[in-house]
Amino acid sequence: MKCPKCNYENKENTLYCGLCYEVLRKEKQNPETVSQPEPINLQTSKPKTSDKTKLILISISLFLIIIVAWLIIREMVMPIYAQKRRIEETALAQKKIRDNFKPYTGQIDIQINLISQLFGMTKQTLHEFRKSKIDEHAILNIFQPAYVLCSKIFDTIEYDKDWVNSAQFYICNPYQLIILSNVNSITALIDYCKNPEIKYSNRTIEETYRGNDAEWLFKQIYSTEAEPGKIRLWMVNAYDAGLKYANIDKQKSENIDFAYNTSSEDIVNSAYSQPCLFHVGRYNKNNLSPADINGRLKISERDKYTCIYVKLWLLKPQDIAQQEDFAYIIKIIP
Repeated sequence: MKCPKCNYENKENTLYCGLCYEVLRKEKQNPETVSQPEPINLQTSKPKTSDKTKLILISISLFLIIIVAWLIIREMVMPIYAQKRRIEETALAQKKIRDNFKPYTGQIDIQINLISQLFGMTKQTLHEFRKSKIDEHAILNIFQPAYVLCSKIFDTIEYDKDWVNSAQFYICNPYQLIILSNVNSITALIDYCKNPEIKYSNRTIEETYRGNDAEWLFKQIYSTEAEPGKIRLWMVNAYDAGLKYANIDKQKSENIDFAYNTSSEDIVNSAYSQPCLFHVGRYNKNNLSPADINGRLKISERDKYTCIYVKLWLLKPQDIAQQEDFAYIIKIIP
C-alpha cells in the first residue's frame, strides 16, 4: 500500500506509513466495544421511598381513618346511649318514688289545727314546726319520714317579714292536701266552718261539711257577686307531700259545672300541677301565690249535694283516666 504523502510502499492493510507515519486507513470500531453515554434518568434527582416507609405511611393513614370513623360513630351513637341511660335512671328514680310511697292501711280522724303565728321563725325553726305538724299523723306515711321543706314552695320566704294571717293556715295544716278558697283569695273556706269532718281511709282523705257547716260554706262560695260559685283549689300541701299532679274526676264528682273549664291545662282537663310558693307580696308580708286560673272550679248550684273528687299522682300520668295514687274528696252535704 503506497503512502499518498511520501510514496513509500507499505504492506497491505497497514494503518500507518512506515516512513512518515501518515494514517493510511482508519480502524473500524466494534460497536460492542464503543462506550455509550449513560442515559440520563430524570427521576434520579428525587429520593426513592423505600417499601418500609410506604408501609408506615399507609399504616398511619389507615389509623387516622379508623380514628375519624370512630369519632363520627361516637358522635352519632353516644347521644342514643345517653338518652337510654337517662330513661333508665328516670325509670329507677320513679320506681323508688312509688316504692317509698306506702300510705297507711286503716282509718284515722284528722283534726284542724288553729293558725299559729310564724313571724320570728328562722328557716330551721319553721322546718321543725312544719315537721311537728306532719308528725302528728306520721303513721299515715304520706309525707316522707326524712321530711325537708320543698325548695320550690319555701325558699322564697323572707323570715324578717311578717305573715298574711291566712297564709299560715296552709303551713299549720299539712294534711289538708287540697284547700278551697274563693277565686280571688287565699283564705281557706274551711276557716269559716266550725266542725268539718276530715277522715283518712286507705289512700283517701275525705273532707265533709254537713248541716250548718255546709250552709256556711255555700254562703262563702256565693259571696262574690261578680263570680258566684267559683272557687280555687290550692294543692300546695299535696305538692309538698310529693303528690305533684291533680285532676278532678268528672265521673265521681257532682254539682260541678264542667263547661266552665275550657283550658286544656286546667285541673279538670289535664294532670294539673301547681306547687304555689310563699313569698313577700301584697301588704309587704309573706303570702301565697300565684292566682292561677287553671286551678279554678265552678259549683253548678247552691245548697245542693256537692262532691269534688280530686285524683292525685306522684308522677305525671299518661292519661287522666289512670288510677290515682291518692284521692282527696271534698263533700258538701246541706
